[in-house]
Amino acid sequence: MGLGEVLKNIFSNKEKAIKIMFDNIATVGEDRHVISRRVINNYSDSEDPLNKLACALAYINEGASYRKQAIACMEFYFSHPVELPKQKNNNPYFSMWYLHSELSKLYEKEYLFDKAIAQLELCIECCDEINCADFTRIADILVKKDSVSDALQYLEGIKNMEVYKSIKYAIDCKYNELLDKKAKGYVYNPRKK
Repeated sequence: MGLGEVLKNIFSNKEKAIKIMFDNIATVGEDRHVISRRVINNYSDSEDPLNKLACALAYINEGASYRKQAIACMEFYFSHPVELPKQKNNNPYFSMWYLHSELSKLYEKEYLFDKAIAQLELCIECCDEINCADFTRIADILVKKDSVSDALQYLEGIKNMEVYKSIKYAIDCKYNELLDKKAKGYVYNPRKK
């Protein structure tokens, strides 16, 4: 489907906003922004949780100046959860892992570190397979929130868990990276708060 057809469907509200965002997830450049702005303009006043979720994803596409709106829309969806529609292959348009991961990134960029960590913990819970990045991202956020020492302590705790066997390489690499940072006296300095 070309951009003109996509925009016609958005403008006429013939297609669900969440499907529009899914179908155009790989769209890049100005087309991505045009689609995102149309979704925001046509669906941001909706109280439908799926429309709010679509708007959250559109706001994410629009960049840092729309981060707070993206967070508000994501939080609305999670406080009014509805089942995600399915594709023809019976998979949902977006996985819960993906949505929690995106919200975690938004929180982290807004220096809401506890909320970012909580979302990553939900990623770990809702994912059928172990994703080592969820654990290493928590360590990275702990460096920002508290200190390198706290992140190291977190990773040491992982080493005592059953999950460690399957993510050993990633955890060990992150642990060694943080040991090196600690030896160099690294302290996180936020760009702005």
